[in-house]
Amino acid sequence: LADGQAAHPDQLAALVEEGDRAWQEQGGLPEGFFATGAAITPADGTAATAADYWHVLTAWTTSVGETLAPGERDLFWFLCCLEEADRSGLVPETIWPLLWDDLGRDGQPPDLSQAVAAIFTRGLASARSDATGDPLTYLVHPGVAEAGRGHAGQSFRDTVDAVAIRLWLDFLREAQDTSMHTGLVLRAERALVPYLLRRHHWDLAAAVLQ
Repeated sequence: LADGQAAHPDQLAALVEEGDRAWQEQGGLPEGFFATGAAITPADGTAATAADYWHVLTAWTTSVGETLAPGERDLFWFLCCLEEADRSGLVPETIWPLLWDDLGRDGQPPDLSQAVAAIFTRGLASARSDATGDPLTYLVHPGVAEAGRGHAGQSFRDTVDAVAIRLWLDFLREAQDTSMHTGLVLRAERALVPYLLRRHHWDLAAAVLQ
């Protein structure tokens, strides 16, 4: 995240200040935090915990997310809300325009490949590409994804879940009418269940699991 802001000194300075505020909320910056090889111990002598670093990562993620344009921020939140397995293949580009409509945004959604470049540049996500250079899988650190979901809010997360449910249910209905490969059907069912559980669709989730 810090490297991603290096091209914009003002943004980097703001990020460092945000990190300092986050550490103060956790009791202060650990002594030697910026010294290579130094023991990491806070000023009061206690050890900084994983939760302390998670808190700072959340603050940094939120701060960097605020520098994105609105459409780019929606896309970042969308990637954070997707299940990890769904951040690959055609799933993101299929859901993205549907989500844009369901969110009630004006106009056409930003081009995914262009908007995601701003997210990559800021260090919020990366991609593993195929042989042609096209993104194959979008990679988001679990801590960054958690912070992004929190920043997005419940309504946004619910909308992503609803669109993902609709997509996978349509896929399964089509599978019933064709001789689709069993492996693809199982992939769709596994993808569907987490979204159903979050929306408390217990009966449908149980049927899919069966």
